[in-house]
Amino acid sequence: MLIIDYTQLAPHIPFLRVLGLTLVERSVLAAAAAGFAQVRIAASPDVADRIRSILTVHPKVRIPVQYVAAVPDEPDACILPGNAVVTAAGMKGLWDGTLTVASLSADAMALIDGDDLRPAEKVLLNALRKQTDGIVSRHINRHISLFLSRRLARLPVHPNQITAVVFLIGMAAGPLAFFLNSYMGFLLAGLCYWVSAVLDGCDGEISRLKYQGSPLGAWLDTVVDDLAGLSFILGLYGRLALDQRGYWPVIGAATIALYLVTLLPRYWVMARSGSGDFQKLAAKKKPASVGGAGRIVAIARDVFFRTDFIPFYAFVTTAAGCLFAFAIPFSIGTVASAVDSIVDVIRVNRYRSQKP
Repeated sequence: MLIIDYTQLAPHIPFLRVLGLTLVERSVLAAAAAGFAQVRIAASPDVADRIRSILTVHPKVRIPVQYVAAVPDEPDACILPGNAVVTAAGMKGLWDGTLTVASLSADAMALIDGDDLRPAEKVLLNALRKQTDGIVSRHINRHISLFLSRRLARLPVHPNQITAVVFLIGMAAGPLAFFLNSYMGFLLAGLCYWVSAVLDGCDGEISRLKYQGSPLGAWLDTVVDDLAGLSFILGLYGRLALDQRGYWPVIGAATIALYLVTLLPRYWVMARSGSGDFQKLAAKKKPASVGGAGRIVAIARDVFFRTDFIPFYAFVTTAAGCLFAFAIPFSIGTVASAVDSIVDVIRVNRYRSQKP
């Protein structure tokens, strides 16, 4: 059980808004997401009444919340200061007993001093970075998306609304490339493709910041990301097939077919598992290490064949006016990507069949 202690704090502390949520909402939602079955809030009667009025109407607060006037003597309870902002990973550690409040690092918890929310925001935003981020996400995309998410979190914006904007921008890439058929058209197409990838990070970040994730949102995120890529390559290879002729109609058709071969098996696995996040499923059963040619393929997959690198590379090559610098490597890469996708599907299915 988690006890949140507001008894020694100023009455307004629970109601400070940190990236779109009041402090008490954030603590209770984080506790529920971590696995706590119950939360007790220690606060004065007036403060408790205000907290109750907020939590009872919050659609995501689904665990029992009890209110007490003083911190109870519960030896097994975890007592969290009311002015603490704890990351999801930190709260998970408190729940499973691997961490204590005293042992939480500065990367996992921030204590609000007065009304200065910047340290708490910094901790929460930094926690959104993923160890699995690709090289472009780590050094470029994530910096932009976190800058935007910090501001979007304060607005009444739902992650699915951001996904809808990503869809519109991503789907514009293909028509811009195909119909404008000019340097500016290809540049705008590459820009739309890359911007959609950057904003694609925002919907996930807002979802995690405000605990608004849902199975539908995970599916929409994956589908929109793939449709943006399909739109861009349809426009690019369609235009190359018309203008360059020669082998390009065949190359374009084969590339698009292999792109679909990469995607369709993954959707089959996601449909069977009920999850819209294939990368999360595939990560559960990947070999710890490979050698030789397998290591080269693994490095190429983890660096170049990623949804962060490809849109950025598309923008760079279209900005440079070097369409072939994208089209030729991408066509070659779809062969390896299709094979890798099928192998991942086999691994995931084997992993699922071995689960008790």
